[in-house]
Amino acid sequence: MTFKPNVRWALAGSDRSKYEMAVDTHPRLAGEIVSCLHSQTADDNVFGTLWDWFPATDYKGKRMTAEVKTEGVENWVGAWLRVDSGDNLLALDNMSTRPLKGTQDWSACELVLDVPEAGDRIVFGLLLMGRGHARVRNIQFETVDSSVRTTV
Repeated sequence: MTFKPNVRWALAGSDRSKYEMAVDTHPRLAGEIVSCLHSQTADDNVFGTLWDWFPATDYKGKRMTAEVKTEGVENWVGAWLRVDSGDNLLALDNMSTRPLKGTQDWSACELVLDVPEAGDRIVFGLLLMGRGHARVRNIQFETVDSSVRTTV
């Protein structure tokens, strides 16, 4: 089962006043919606994130994968995927062990988490640490079988 969310981004982070988000519908992308996250802060200890969520109901007991592409990063950025149960975090991959750095053309990012029975929502987004500009497009989720290893 493949799922393309109708993204309703919210902006969050450790100092969200230092980050801006936008939607880019540049014609060269053939009408594709691209979400952008930007910061000029020189403080590498702050982060900004675009995020959204959906109920985990159809995904309990299965694994999920999200493919995200990024562009034009000056510091480090990562796509992220999280499974929650109420206020409890059950699983998280924010690509901190395999961050994107510098300036890169569109790169596919894959995140795979187990979604436990207790999971009630799946949260996802794009995380930017410090200064830089990141774009994300083509966000998809799909169930995969147990032969696909988790990314954390």
